[in-house]
Amino acid sequence: METKRVTLTLPISVYEEVLGAKEEETRSVADFVRAAVVEKLAKIRWQRNLEDLRREIREAGGLELRGSKEEVIERLRETRRAIFETEYAHLYR
Repeated sequence: METKRVTLTLPISVYEEVLGAKEEETRSVADFVRAAVVEKLAKIRWQRNLEDLRREIREAGGLELRGSKEEVIERLRETRRAIFETEYAHLYR
């Protein structure tokens, strides 16, 4: 993996928290910060994917949540099947 060296400036209180948290593990400060950044980026990607899914649902008319429990569940299953067929089925064929 290609890397780039960067210099990070932190407030002393944050740096001391990093040192304290790092002591619970055997990683270096650089590894600890790297892992924290990777974790944050994964969370951002997950949130974006969730926002995209919500937008797709809205654009498709939203989720019809009226009716009996069985009717709602069946509509949700149909929606899930339609999304799978549109977005993912080609990956499994």
